[in-house]
Amino acid sequence: MDILFDGFNTAIPVWLLTLLIPAAYLFAWWTYHRIDGLSVTYYALLVGMRGTAFALLLVLLMNPAFTLQQEYRNTGEIAVLWDNSASTTIEKGNYHGEDTYQQIWDHIDPFDSSVVRFNNFKFDTDVTPLTDEEDLDLEGTGTDINHALAEVHDEIEHEHALIFISDGIYNTGRNPTSTINRFSVPIYTIAIGDTTRMDDIIAQQVSHSSSANLNTTSTATANIINEGFPDIEFPVQLRKDGEILDEQTVTTTSERSSHEVQFDLEHDEEGLQQYEVYVPEVEGEWTTENNIQPFTVDVRDDRTRIMLMSFEIHPDVRTLRSILGTDQSIDLDYRTWLGDENFSEGEMPDRPDTLDLVVLYGYPHENVPTELRGDIRDFAEDLPVSFFSSSTTHYNRLENDFSGIIPIVGSGGQHASMQPVVDEQINHPILELPEIDFDRLPDLRVPERTLETRSGSDELMTGSFRGTDTGSPMLSVRTTGNIRSSQFTGHGLYRWYLSDDDQTREYAIELVNNISKWTATSPDDDLLDISPISQTFEQTDDVILDAYLQNESGETEPDGTIDVTIEGEDIESSQYTMSNEGNGQYRLNIGRLPEGVYTYTAVAEKDGRELDEQSGEFNVGSANIEFMDTDRNDELLRYMAEETGGRFLTHEESDQIHQILEEDGLLEDRIETSEDQMQAYHNPLWFILVLLFLSAEWVIRKVVALP
Repeated sequence: MDILFDGFNTAIPVWLLTLLIPAAYLFAWWTYHRIDGLSVTYYALLVGMRGTAFALLLVLLMNPAFTLQQEYRNTGEIAVLWDNSASTTIEKGNYHGEDTYQQIWDHIDPFDSSVVRFNNFKFDTDVTPLTDEEDLDLEGTGTDINHALAEVHDEIEHEHALIFISDGIYNTGRNPTSTINRFSVPIYTIAIGDTTRMDDIIAQQVSHSSSANLNTTSTATANIINEGFPDIEFPVQLRKDGEILDEQTVTTTSERSSHEVQFDLEHDEEGLQQYEVYVPEVEGEWTTENNIQPFTVDVRDDRTRIMLMSFEIHPDVRTLRSILGTDQSIDLDYRTWLGDENFSEGEMPDRPDTLDLVVLYGYPHENVPTELRGDIRDFAEDLPVSFFSSSTTHYNRLENDFSGIIPIVGSGGQHASMQPVVDEQINHPILELPEIDFDRLPDLRVPERTLETRSGSDELMTGSFRGTDTGSPMLSVRTTGNIRSSQFTGHGLYRWYLSDDDQTREYAIELVNNISKWTATSPDDDLLDISPISQTFEQTDDVILDAYLQNESGETEPDGTIDVTIEGEDIESSQYTMSNEGNGQYRLNIGRLPEGVYTYTAVAEKDGRELDEQSGEFNVGSANIEFMDTDRNDELLRYMAEETGGRFLTHEESDQIHQILEEDGLLEDRIETSEDQMQAYHNPLWFILVLLFLSAEWVIRKVVALP
């Protein structure tokens, strides 16, 4: 063993040490120079012992470092890194999958240590020692070559070389080039697999809304991958129950390309509807197993069920029936009170649970019997109610009957002709109406200065008389628990609906629809439906989220904004804004993400008003990633060998590996030198010496009878 002095590891200059050591001996002499009667021998021993102890402590304070060099015999160890990913089992060309891999195993015979000791590791997305042939299951769902090389580089110490068996296709992790350059031992690569490219057409994924309303239309977008078919045309079909619903043609212009094909889905049948995107076989395809992608859409009958009960014969009733009855998203039933407890269209309904909204027009007429009023109150007490006033509405009785939910209170009384006024600061979905000049609207009859919006309700419209806001509430709304109510005090709506002016007519239609649908919608309902197109993505897939947005009225919201925050263990929290696809549908293409579990939080807004917030999660895995790229990467494998001084072999040449290792002198024993760094203070010997010198001084002092 050779001991080499490396110097002092301290910020104190060395020249100071050359002064301090003599100073230590001078200090020791000074401590004894006044003592008389000592012989020269004892005097010299006492000064020497104390001075040497001080000098040793000063030297240790300077932190001297040494290198210990020792020669040893390296008996020839070689690391072997086996690719355990699923792509090693693919049979292509003259590579026969597991059979060929077994032949390579037999040629290397990795557990035979009679000639050389092999240290075996297997890798896919991680690296583990390989202690048994059965541990090599070839089921890895990804290939991270960079991570495998980095881990083995840190593990090997005495190995002469690394044998690397793989197809060289890395589909996870970083490019391994920089890690290869760190190796000081040669890498011998054995290339498995085949370089033959397989021609194929792949129906990769379908983006679609997971649910839809009956009698509506949504879209489904299929991603079709072309591998190896330039300048051809082939059909892509949308099928349901074996029937072709639509067919579109894809035209390729290069050997590798990606195509989006969009289909319109007509939802005219309720329930879980199963569709599939299908590509008929293209001549020369490797397989047709990936030519089909099934998907489902949950079609719901979400029509708003409304009961219109009118207590006066008036043109406004006809207007309400026409507006609500012609809206396909509304299922309208109605009753007209004839007097006593009789209705013209049948008996009073007794199943409030079948309804989403009750619209009461002109209620209560002063002649409505007390018993019928009680029945109506009991019928509607747990339902959303929309009140439309008439000239005969008895406001005091209305407040008594519906004191818990009525938005407007007061006595009613004298009516005046007014036009609506809307405060520009009010932001409410009912007021999302066509632009109109209120001065062009025909007047409505509104109770004058006898009504007021109840505390806790929202006043949306007031009446204006000759350009002056009277403060008389014309439209107010209220939410009590999870039930909404609305009240419109102006009557004469038929004058708007029957107007020759299209803008006025459209304004009336939109106002009635907005009032009814907003009131019928529960505030607890989810307005945002967002989900990934698949709960599990592959790492080669773009992660896509689809959303469907409604407003507080339960209507499709085409003008909203949806911000999405994505979080995962391996990425920083990122925020995105979904693109508006129209008709209340929104989409976000995040791109590719590394493997892991991710959460998303989506916030939907409209004009600065938050509509809804939803959260969820999805998984990015690598279940099929091994079969997306199956062309052996000879370029990388050759680079690994040439850059480190090894050799590149194909799997057909694996039987030559032992001969090649012997030719390169890698199976012979080597005399090598190991070096260990040591700092003096780590060794207790120096402190023992200090104690010995101080102890010797104490013994001498006792011998000469010094205190």
